[in-house]
Amino acid sequence: MADPWAFGWTQLLTIIGLLISIFVSLAGLRTFGKWRREKLEEAKINAAVEGLALAYEAKFIFEYIRGPFVRASEWKDLEDSELTKDEIRQRSSCYAILKRIEANKDFFEHLWTLQPKFMAIFGPDTESIFELIHTARRDIETACEMLADRREPITANDADKDFWLQLRADVWRGREKFAKEGDRVGRRISEFRAKMELLCNPVIGRHFYEKESRLDSFIWAMKNS
Repeated sequence: MADPWAFGWTQLLTIIGLLISIFVSLAGLRTFGKWRREKLEEAKINAAVEGLALAYEAKFIFEYIRGPFVRASEWKDLEDSELTKDEIRQRSSCYAILKRIEANKDFFEHLWTLQPKFMAIFGPDTESIFELIHTARRDIETACEMLADRREPITANDADKDFWLQLRADVWRGREKFAKEGDRVGRRISEFRAKMELLCNPVIGRHFYEKESRLDSFIWAMKNS
């Protein structure tokens, strides 16, 4: 007859082994959950730093693109085209602006690369933040194309004059005082930075200035958009 204690010990050891397995599994799940949270938080911080850096860089990029002084070297290759001298003179400034945009294509490609990752982490609504920069660039490009091929009437009415003055203000810094809507492009750049600061600063733990100042900058951008 089998020893009943042998059976009991076997069962006890089996139960102990099962409990140990459950404990290890639960510990593993907790460890995995912690690791996942850490990785997500790390990705969130990295995206916030990257987005904020682009917001600050945008100011310098657009100031350079919209600089009012154009060097002859920026449009010199137009001289090799079939354009007349009058056409070259008319298009040279706008051509230089478009070349500056092309020279900063890495910046705009970086924006397009970051945008879907940013939306995945912070939500699809953040697409509207990036659209501010895309719209600012398109406004400049559209204005340049229209001014380069402009057929501005000699006896333009007030609406026509406002239209052409606004296009010039969209392209060049300093012309906003002559435009009815002022510096539309500049306001979009400021709003992009303000919204990025409001979203990203809390994530990366920036406390270099008070929350109220960030709110003030956002309110200013919204009022002037």
